[in-house]
Amino acid sequence: MAFGSNSVRFQTKFLIGWAILGFILGMGLLIDEMISPSGSFNGIGEVLGYVIAIIPGMVIFGGFCLLIDGLFLHQGAFSQVTHPEWFWYVYPFLFVWSLTLSFLLGFLGIKSSSSGRSSPSISREDVKKEVDNMTLNDFLKKFDQPIKQLEKQGKLNHEQQKIIRKLRKVDRSDYDQLLQEICNDNELEEIYKLFIQLVMLLGRRVS
Repeated sequence: MAFGSNSVRFQTKFLIGWAILGFILGMGLLIDEMISPSGSFNGIGEVLGYVIAIIPGMVIFGGFCLLIDGLFLHQGAFSQVTHPEWFWYVYPFLFVWSLTLSFLLGFLGIKSSSSGRSSPSISREDVKKEVDNMTLNDFLKKFDQPIKQLEKQGKLNHEQQKIIRKLRKVDRSDYDQLLQEICNDNELEEIYKLFIQLVMLLGRRVS
């Protein structure tokens, strides 16, 4: 069968590819030793030694990669471990390469975030002062899009969701009302918390 682009689960026929990878690696190491000034070549016995050791070793290594893939990357759901057919034939090499690349990108991302701009400094007094003097129109004008982003990410708690629904139902003719005129004390407490989330999301200081 020709290599396809559709993802498939592991099949025993892919072990042939892993064995070939082991053979290529063994020959490569042998050639490297033959041409290396410090190397030594001990005849055909050494060739067989590389082949016998590395071919099954590559198959075992591929099985170990599959174990990691299923247990850790797919939470034990081995039936969900699928890759394009061509990927399976060179799976031991490409799995390690992709795992290493993902680790490096993740590490660089964390390092970049930690070395970037520090989190905004927010005090409760600043938050209370700004929210208590903010009209509904100002609040929605500044934060409607960030609120929608938090909603999509599921980062609003149940009370905050109820408050946002309440604010959006307010008649537009009343948008000039202060938030503290629309919300009770408990709702304002949740808005203070939400305000901090929004400021952190936007990455700016409270003015």
